[in-house]
Amino acid sequence: MPLDKNRLHLPAPPALPLLVLLLVAVLLAPIHGEDALPDLFQVTTDLPPAAILTVGADITVKAELAYPETYSFCGSSIYAYLFNLPGNFCAVTGKTASAPKDPKWSSVKLEPMIWVPAAARRDRAHERTFSTRGWPTGDYSLVLSCFFQPLTRDQGLPDKYVTARLLFTLE
Repeated sequence: MPLDKNRLHLPAPPALPLLVLLLVAVLLAPIHGEDALPDLFQVTTDLPPAAILTVGADITVKAELAYPETYSFCGSSIYAYLFNLPGNFCAVTGKTASAPKDPKWSSVKLEPMIWVPAAARRDRAHERTFSTRGWPTGDYSLVLSCFFQPLTRDQGLPDKYVTARLLFTLE
């Protein structure tokens, strides 16, 4: 009987389990690439998780920075996604939320980028102070975003933004 080119031909039954095992092994094998490398960039802060603070308080955050010798720390900013702020935050503070294509990613810039002087760009610690004057009571999850650049552009390394969460409640 001639083979029909339009029909699907499955391997013989004894070969099918071997084919399935090979496919599973390939799918579960670790992929070696950028994601397999240890994270060489880290930002940790001294703000205790779920701190309870007073409305109007000045918050000083001390960050410890870990980054490769091929990079320098250039600056930081503080922002929050709208869903991580009390519902009346923008109305109370007068701050404006961004308007991305997907509204669930709306964010509010709370503190602008502060650039580190060239002489301090190899530091491994960073400190920021910001005020909560005029902020409503409630739970907050802010983002401290730290910006790193390669020391030289000829290595083809990308700029990096590394973040740390600032979690607290204002009462």
